[in-house]
Amino acid sequence: MFKNACLALGMSLGLSACATYAPIESRTPAESAPRVTVPATQQRPVAPMPSTKPSGYGQAPSTGRAPEYLPSPPVPQPRPVIATAVPAAKALLDKARLARKQGLLAEADALLERAMRLAPTEPSLYLETAEVRLAQGNFSAASQFAQKTLSLLGGRDAFSSRDQRADAWRVISTARQNMGDTAGAEQARREMERWY
Repeated sequence: MFKNACLALGMSLGLSACATYAPIESRTPAESAPRVTVPATQQRPVAPMPSTKPSGYGQAPSTGRAPEYLPSPPVPQPRPVIATAVPAAKALLDKARLARKQGLLAEADALLERAMRLAPTEPSLYLETAEVRLAQGNFSAASQFAQKTLSLLGGRDAFSSRDQRADAWRVISTARQNMGDTAGAEQARREMERWY
């Protein structure tokens, strides 16, 4: 229904753009309407425009003189919207993983911050940030980012996200162990084993 309405609207707009009118001088006195005087500042000169289109395209029927109308401007088409945030975040995540593996932790951290601005609900970004914080020795932040990962994974399919869940619990266990919380580390280790 909507498609048919759009098609009908498009066709009527297209046909109305092709409509031509007879020059004012060729009308009979009975057809002519009262003339309105337009100030000289608003008048546009009408001159034949050179055309690159085939002869007769968009012109009034031949009356022996040049047509006295201006062609309508083309209707601008809307640009398509392209979603690029998630692929860009994925590319930044890949670069951050490589930087972390090469020991460039500050660079990895900066890349992950940019990626999180693009895709703030992507658990992989928080898990990788937790890994970077763990490598930097910032155990409290590593644990917090791993818990954020688990929070974002909360409603997702447990089977498809089990590796991320296990890795998040591994980071939490390691961080707690390094902070001296052996009981908390053991509890996190049991959670990790549940997902492996």
